[in-house]
Amino acid sequence: MPQSKQPHSHHRERLRKRAREEGLSSFEPHEALELLLFYAIPRVNTNEIAHALLDRFGSFAAVLDADYSQLVEVPGMGENSATFLTLLPEFFMLYGRDRLGSRPQLNTRARAGEYCLHLFAQNGNEAFWVLCLDTHKRLLHSKLLFSGTPSETPILVRKIAEYVLQQRASSVLLCHNHPSGSPEPSVDDYATTHEIVAALATLGIAMDDHILVAGGRALHFMAGDEGDPFAVRRPVLLNAADSPDPKPRSKRKKPENTR
Repeated sequence: MPQSKQPHSHHRERLRKRAREEGLSSFEPHEALELLLFYAIPRVNTNEIAHALLDRFGSFAAVLDADYSQLVEVPGMGENSATFLTLLPEFFMLYGRDRLGSRPQLNTRARAGEYCLHLFAQNGNEAFWVLCLDTHKRLLHSKLLFSGTPSETPILVRKIAEYVLQQRASSVLLCHNHPSGSPEPSVDDYATTHEIVAALATLGIAMDDHILVAGGRALHFMAGDEGDPFAVRRPVLLNAADSPDPKPRSKRKKPENTR
């Protein structure tokens, strides 16, 4: 009946006005989800659906990381709303990469870290990216070389070397993530990084940094200050002992040596 819908319509307008005037920083997770769902589910109380989504998946981020098939199982969710939510992280990633440009200059730790954060904006598995740079530290090409479950990522030095030679890279940035959110590089992470640095050095290609993305942060394996340009010579690689309480995770397959 029109009278029962009117209060809900006013609630929607109040929430939209609050978002326009104050932003989302003061919003609770269910309120942010409720607002998003306004644009996919018209004339329905999305507050109950937002709570149902959070009850099912546990957090705002987990809702946006959920698969389409999981979302449509939640009462009140349909094809349009499930598609809308699953595409949001991809739009965020596209926005971030486009904002940085098609060939961004990744010549500082801060710029490289920001770019890597966007690469992992939507990835529930542990993955490994290789970024090839020219002599001016501009991006030549980036590629997801390896992807696997959060507990194991096969990182083969030979394939990395073949790829960077194919792209005629002057230097390389590596990025991988910890889907668990743990910001601590493992002992295996350090060992693998050392082997890749050594292999690339035999080819005359420097590795500017290896960046770990975890918990919405970008952590660097190479020593240096956030705003400092990458040195012409290869930066100093931090050791596992330099990281507070490095914790080994699952064992990885040892990388092949190119020599």
